[in-house]
Amino acid sequence: MKLDMDSIHQNQTWEFLELPHGRKSLPCKWVFWYKYVSDSIKFKYKARLVAKEFNQEHGVDYDKIFSPVVKMTTIHLLLGVVAAEDLDLDLEELDVKMAFLHGDLEDIYISQPTGFLATGEKSHLVCGMKKSLYVLKQSLRMWYQKFDSYIRQLGYHRSDSDPCMYTLQLADESQFYLILYVRDMLIAGSNPAEIGKLKWSLHDKFAMKELGQAEIGKLKWSLHDKFAMKELGQARHILGMRIERNRTSKTLWH
Repeated sequence: MKLDMDSIHQNQTWEFLELPHGRKSLPCKWVFWYKYVSDSIKFKYKARLVAKEFNQEHGVDYDKIFSPVVKMTTIHLLLGVVAAEDLDLDLEELDVKMAFLHGDLEDIYISQPTGFLATGEKSHLVCGMKKSLYVLKQSLRMWYQKFDSYIRQLGYHRSDSDPCMYTLQLADESQFYLILYVRDMLIAGSNPAEIGKLKWSLHDKFAMKELGQAEIGKLKWSLHDKFAMKELGQARHILGMRIERNRTSKTLWH
């Protein structure tokens, strides 16, 4: 619970406000679960603060909620391109930590969370949302719009046939590919420097400079300014599919 609250505060998810007249604050609750760590016999215990979205009213607490999800055929197509072209770099996977907390919000109010109630003069205040919170009806849409806007600022082109597929053509006419599935990304390309630039830019929106080989080695840092990312290395699983690649025969199975 403390770790989750730390992430919420670091992301400046809300600020304490007086509840405006005629508005209500949405209740929230803690959700607890454990996650099996595959490389050990231990379980990782987790907690997440979520809004009780069933209390939201259309036209009051939300409007549009639709958000696209990558098509399975697009994933198959990218895997086929990677196998056929034998890209110099392995297909890599990235995971955005606390993805839904990055979407921008306003005019949404949440009650203070149990276990972390403010005292004194702030005890009667509510949390005025500046960023999304998990389970809000519009959270996924806000996250997609945030990511889509940012990645296109970097020069990537969104596919006309799949809004979760992005490409970038480099000066040497090589292609760079990125697929977004909710908070997971698959990236593939034959230019190490460009993959390094992408990771750097996602880590820190102000780091847009050209990278040398020494700087690329620094790209394993945790992302704090833009998106908190976890680099998963060579892609081995995606949407329940196991990925196996034989670069000698230029084949890839899933």
